[in-house]
Amino acid sequence: MKLVRIAAATTAAAAIALSGAAVSAAAPAPQGRAISAVQPSPEIVGGNKASIADAPFAALQLVNGSANCSGSQIAATWVITAKHCIENTSASSMSVQLGASEIGGGTTVEVKKAVGWSGGDVALLELVSPYQNTYASLSASNPATGAAAKIFGWGAINTTPTYPDYLKKASVSIVGTNSSNWPGPAIVEKGVDGQALWGDSGGPLIVNGKVVGVCSGPLQGAPGTITGTVMYASVIAAGSWIKSTSGVSGS
Repeated sequence: MKLVRIAAATTAAAAIALSGAAVSAAAPAPQGRAISAVQPSPEIVGGNKASIADAPFAALQLVNGSANCSGSQIAATWVITAKHCIENTSASSMSVQLGASEIGGGTTVEVKKAVGWSGGDVALLELVSPYQNTYASLSASNPATGAAAKIFGWGAINTTPTYPDYLKKASVSIVGTNSSNWPGPAIVEKGVDGQALWGDSGGPLIVNGKVVGVCSGPLQGAPGTITGTVMYASVIAAGSWIKSTSGVSGS
């Protein structure tokens, strides 16, 4: 199951499944409003609350004004996320929040175009106007097995699910690479002090300061635990397409 937060057509009565476990989906929350009436703990599925200084490139994809997926700004007018975050959704319904680690902060920019990579679960969002920022760097080489890594995302803090109004971060380690029909070429990570959950789709997997993948799934292991593995669609494999589409190269 993909780790999307809120699909455009999701309602409170809808259900989403991950690794065979069904849970009730939260209703979309208006931008800048709490997604849960319960004040979440700073500990996010074992990780921690992130500041904008931790990830100035952090992007929150919105669909019709509601939080949907995570992402990273890689250039003034380009954001990278997961392809399944844009499926069955028009670019005109999308916008991206940038420059803040709290929902409702920073600047929201409309999306001009959303395009997915044919080879796997990677997508690029072109913004209607530039946003000057500290951009995420992309890697051009696969990380070593066992390498320390970081993940960032706006996803759930538990399997209820409860969604916080802030960005989260966690430490993970690289297990290796994987190639399958879905999500295609991928980097596999295992949780160390936290793990991705619903809503973290499209968020970055970072090794040595560079993005090596975008959160895709599926989660292997019990949802809400930190010991499972998650596949991140490989930006290394998608490198040529990313460059030809956005002009951004890995290094």
